[in-house]
Amino acid sequence: ASGGDHPAATELVQALVNAAQDPAVRGWLMAELAEYTHPLNAVEAQQILKSAHALNRQLLRPHAGIAYQRLPPLSGEQAATSISYLRSQFKQPNELVVAANAIADDLAFRPNSYKKFHRALRDAAMFLGMQGQLPESEFGAGPDVLWAIGGLRYFVIECKNEATTDTVNKKDCNQLAGSANWFTTRYDATCAAVPLMVHPSAAFERASTPPPNTRVMTDVGLPAFRAAFLAFCSSIAGLHQFGSPKDVAALLNAHRLIPDALLAAYTSPATKR
Repeated sequence: ASGGDHPAATELVQALVNAAQDPAVRGWLMAELAEYTHPLNAVEAQQILKSAHALNRQLLRPHAGIAYQRLPPLSGEQAATSISYLRSQFKQPNELVVAANAIADDLAFRPNSYKKFHRALRDAAMFLGMQGQLPESEFGAGPDVLWAIGGLRYFVIECKNEATTDTVNKKDCNQLAGSANWFTTRYDATCAAVPLMVHPSAAFERASTPPPNTRVMTDVGLPAFRAAFLAFCSSIAGLHQFGSPKDVAALLNAHRLIPDALLAAYTSPATKR
């Protein structure tokens, strides 16, 4: 390519793309292919980049943007979905424990950590038998994190884990409201969403207007959720093949990780300061 032979460069990279097994690696290689294709056909390069982004969401989005892909509702019971996901990801119990600890470590209020926090919260949903998505980073619009929690219900989540104030300011409140509105434009009236803010405080500034039914995971709720998540994963790792649906359902209930129990145990209603 540096010598001007872009057709030969694209052939070489295309061969690597064809041989790649891991979707994230394949996506990265396709992004490289798009770069070599651009001098030959800019439109085709953008289409390749779009396909690359579908495989690896951390890649640069194409100029035309990515059409939003709705997060599908759960197709089965939460416990069974959790088992299926964990079995697909981990062969040994210690692998699950290591991964769970990495997620829990990122679920913390600390500076310069929002990207890791978003991914950890998305991944936690998958461990718990729900669906997770990062609409803002993956598609350029929407909430930081979206959970599908079953029964056409969702959590629309804005994460302010880098915040240090004792109130939620108007700007952050408006961002949550915007994400709640975004949900209504992307999902039909059969779907319902709970607006959820991660912030040290559940108190909103007087000038702000949080969306109806807003919940906040505070500096009390987040550590409690993290502990429950770790305890659940540790228990699952101790079960043969990560347990049966009955076993896992009992653990989800015991650790209050069923959606409604999770909201009651680890979040607080929004208040006005």
